[in-house]
Amino acid sequence: MLKQKRKMYSRISALLLLIICLAYPSNGQKLDSGMTLTDAIQYGLEHNTEIEKSKLELEKDKLKSIEARSSYLPQINGSGSLTDNLKLQTSILPGEIFGQPGESVAVQFGTQYNTSLGFSASQTLFDASQLTALKALKVNGELTQINLTKTKDQLIYNIATAYYSAQITAVQKEIYQNNLQKLDSLIILTGIQFENGIAKKIDLDRLIINKANTLTDIENVNMNYDNQLLYLKYFLGMKSSDSIVLSKIDYANEIPTLLTINGYENNSDVKLLVVQNKLNEIAITQLKSSYLPTLSLSYRYGTQIQQNNLNFFGPDTRWFPNSSLGLNLSVPIFDGLNKHSKIQQKKIEIEQNELARKNLIQNLQYQSDKTNGKLIQNQNALIAQQKNITLAEEVFEQSKYLYKGGIGTMSDLLNAESSLKEAQINYLNALIQIKVAELEILKTTGKLSQLNK
Repeated sequence: MLKQKRKMYSRISALLLLIICLAYPSNGQKLDSGMTLTDAIQYGLEHNTEIEKSKLELEKDKLKSIEARSSYLPQINGSGSLTDNLKLQTSILPGEIFGQPGESVAVQFGTQYNTSLGFSASQTLFDASQLTALKALKVNGELTQINLTKTKDQLIYNIATAYYSAQITAVQKEIYQNNLQKLDSLIILTGIQFENGIAKKIDLDRLIINKANTLTDIENVNMNYDNQLLYLKYFLGMKSSDSIVLSKIDYANEIPTLLTINGYENNSDVKLLVVQNKLNEIAITQLKSSYLPTLSLSYRYGTQIQQNNLNFFGPDTRWFPNSSLGLNLSVPIFDGLNKHSKIQQKKIEIEQNELARKNLIQNLQYQSDKTNGKLIQNQNALIAQQKNITLAEEVFEQSKYLYKGGIGTMSDLLNAESSLKEAQINYLNALIQIKVAELEILKTTGKLSQLNK
C-alpha cells in the first residue's frame, strides 16, 4: 500500500513538473546588456593591429613630406682631411734649373703632412620639377588616408560578419535548449503513460533517441559558437583567453529594411583610382617641368696647412684659407626622348585607371543589384518563416494536446516537433543571409562606417 502511494505521489510530482514546463516555456528573446555591434567595432578599431599599422603609415607619410621639402632647403656640409705623405712623389726636372745643364734632376716636392678643414653650402634657386613634386605631397596624404579608411571598412565588415554569425548561433543554441526542454517534458509524460499502459515502449525510445540527437546538436552548436567567438576576438584584437559576452537579438521582432543605393563615389577602391590619376597628372606636370633649366647657388670656404710635423696649432703654424662662390645653371638639351616616353606612359596609365574605374562601378552596380535581389528574396522568406514558426508552434501544441489525451500518435507529435525546428532554423538562415546582404551593400557603397554610430 505504501509503495502504491509513493508511486502515486511520484506521478503527481512528475505531472506538476510537466505542467510548469509547458506553462512557462523558455523564451530565448530576452535582451541583455552584453557587447553590442557598435561596441565591438569601436573596440576593434582601437585594438586591431592592422589599424595600428595603417596609422603608422600616416606617420611615415608625414615624414616623407619633410623628406620631399628638404630638397628645396639649404644643403650644408662640413669636411676635413689629414694626409700623411709617407713617401713624397718624385718629379724629374731639367738640370738647367739647378745649374746642371744637360742633366735631369730628381726632386721631391711637398710636406709630409697636409691638413684641410672647410664647409660648403648650396641652395636651389629654381627647380620647377621639385616644386611640382611638393604639390604631390597633399595628394599622397589623401592616398594614405583612403588606404586607412579601406582597412577600417574591411575590419568593420569582418567584425560585423563574425558578430552576426555568433549572435545567430547563440539564438540557435536557445532553440535547441527549448527543444530539449520540450523533449524532457514529453519523456516524462510518455514515461507515465507507459507505466499506465497507455503509451508504447517504442514511443518512449523514439523520444530518448531524439533527445540524444538534440544533445549532440547542442554540443556541436556550442563548439561552433566558441569558434565564432575566437574568430571575433581575433578581429577585435583580443586575446583568445579574454572573456566576451555578446548582446542578444530579439530575433522574433527583427524586421530588416531594404537599403537604398545612392552611388559608389564613397567606395574606397573607386576613390583610390581617382587619386592615383591625380598623382599621374602631377607626375606628367613634373616631367614636363624637368625640361626647364635649374638654377642653384653654391658657396665653399676652407683652410689648409702643409708641414712636416703634427703641431697644427704651434706659433709658427700658418693656415692658408680659400673660398669660392658659384652660380650654377643647368639647361636640359636632349635626353634621348626619355622624358617624352615617360609622359606618354603616364597618359596611358590615366586612361587605364579611368577604364578600371568605369569597370569597377559597373561591377559594383551588378553586385549591388544581385545582393539587393537576395535581400528582397530573404526578406520574403523571413516573413514566410515567421508565419511558419507560428503555425508550427500551434501544430505542435495541438499534437501535444491530442497525444496527452490519447488521441494523437507519437509520430504526429515528433513530426510536429521536427517541423517546428525546421521552421526555426530556416528563419535563422534567412536572417543571417539578410545581415550578410546588408553588409555587402554597405561595403560596395562605402557606408560601412554607419555601423560605428
